[in-house]
Amino acid sequence: MADKPDIVKILHEEEKLGEIIPIIDIAEQKKTERAIKHSLGFEKTVSVVSSLFVLNYDTDDAINMSLSEIGNFTGASRVHLFLLRDNETIMDNTHEWYNKEVSPQKDNLQNIFTEMLPWWMGKLRNGENIHIEDVSKMHSEASFEKGMLETQNVKSLLVFPLKIGEKLNGFIRLDNVFATGKWSYEDFTILRVCSEIIGNALERRQVEGVLRESEERYRIIFERSLDGLYIHDFEGNFIDANPVALKMLGYTKEEISSLNFSSLLNEGEIPMVQEAIRELLRTGTDKGITEYHLKRADGTYVWVEIKASVIYKDRKPCGVQGIVRDITERKRMIEESEKYQWEIEQQNIKLKELDHIKSDLFTVTSHELRAPMTYMKGYVQMLSMGSIGEITEEQKKNLEVVLRNINRLDCLIQDILDLSQLKSGTMEFVPEETNVQKLIDGVTEAMQSSADLKNIKINRELEENLPSLNIDSERIKQVIINLINNAIKFSHDGSIISIKAKKNVDDILFEVQDFGCGIPKDKQAKIFETFYQVDSSMNRSFDGAGLGLSISKNIIHAHKGKIWAESEGNGTTMFFTLPISSEKQEGKEQQQN
Repeated sequence: MADKPDIVKILHEEEKLGEIIPIIDIAEQKKTERAIKHSLGFEKTVSVVSSLFVLNYDTDDAINMSLSEIGNFTGASRVHLFLLRDNETIMDNTHEWYNKEVSPQKDNLQNIFTEMLPWWMGKLRNGENIHIEDVSKMHSEASFEKGMLETQNVKSLLVFPLKIGEKLNGFIRLDNVFATGKWSYEDFTILRVCSEIIGNALERRQVEGVLRESEERYRIIFERSLDGLYIHDFEGNFIDANPVALKMLGYTKEEISSLNFSSLLNEGEIPMVQEAIRELLRTGTDKGITEYHLKRADGTYVWVEIKASVIYKDRKPCGVQGIVRDITERKRMIEESEKYQWEIEQQNIKLKELDHIKSDLFTVTSHELRAPMTYMKGYVQMLSMGSIGEITEEQKKNLEVVLRNINRLDCLIQDILDLSQLKSGTMEFVPEETNVQKLIDGVTEAMQSSADLKNIKINRELEENLPSLNIDSERIKQVIINLINNAIKFSHDGSIISIKAKKNVDDILFEVQDFGCGIPKDKQAKIFETFYQVDSSMNRSFDGAGLGLSISKNIIHAHKGKIWAESEGNGTTMFFTLPISSEKQEGKEQQQN
């Protein structure tokens, strides 16, 4: 007799056989759908929060909207941003989001002396996050913190430190006022990523504040400046000019106040200046130093370089301030400069056209971020090197901070873009005949300078007569660089990293071995997951967004290879294979025969 199916239910009524009703278990399907939806929600939240700080939002508005995104994703009752001041002695709840079912606490969380919270501040200063599953069970060492949280009806919470550079600047806190319990891995990850984004935005705002103060100081010493200074409105009508500028152009204050900037220009330069003014009015950004041939009062011309910026009154743009210098003598020795502004504008147009190429949400976000950052990075580098005018040491240090964070965010965006293209199948690979030994030699020589910072030696152990591979050499370089970077990051000072390669039957096996802290066995399979980091829920000692190994895995898989990790607790060895083409393998065997 056949076994009774376990997915049907036989209904009997009296002695009659009823209908057969299929009952299908869709719990696993629902679970998968929820996981996919949650993953999409995570990606959307990161994308939205990232984009808020590169659009023309006020930083405070962007932070408030970011806290709302975090709260809605995590299901928190409240999300707070606390900032420290007065040498970390006082903290204030500067921004808060709360759902409709709870009351706000921001007004009650101002001017708090940090010395009253020694346990709390000790953890944050050590770079630790704070995960409290049940506030009522906090130990006696945190008695004051416990009482303070209970007055706010907080049952459980999650806190991540917020740093500007290496300095603790505050923290972001998630509250649950309804229930105790653990916060999820996704909650940890979203809070960590968003705290880095918000920290970078606050650091950028600080630097911008210093630069604005510098401009205000220039206006105060307007009449004493050794450079020519002028102010005109957005129509080009002069409002004022200092003695140096007046002498340079040969006008009195009364005469120049009746002139328009365009009256000093050659006819061909007028459209360029009008566009520059429109761009300043649209964006408020400085286009950099530009050269003009200005007409003096006596009819002669003087070559000048001008750096223009928008000036503000009550936070509203009210005109353009220009710094003008006579470069007539310099122009006699320099021949090519007239096309400078036009070429920059054309390059920007091409970058914007590239930004329109996208396949999914990550690609859109990444391209939208890349164009303005490339633009900013170029001008910051030019300013920092003094290519477009002298700067003070203090300004140079501030610009270095800006450039460092631009590079950091740029690398993160490139990783996100690479990962997006890999997962969507839109990344283009350009295979070419590649000598394995030359490939590894080139990468290790390039990476040795980074290893030297920790006095680490990179050794190469390559089998002789390795066959060449038909691969995208640049992408495989990216994989090896990622693995060496990780090895350097997690290795002890003065240790050794070994790079090995040997031929198997059908492929070449590559190894990158370090003797660092190792990877727990239960986490070795997870390290290739997107955004995963071994210490993501503990005291994080190393930078990174957890994308490098995920990118590497996808590149190797696209080459039909394999990648894995082995660790016994004292160091880690990363392995990957790349197949030898069948034609090459057959040719090799024929030579041997």
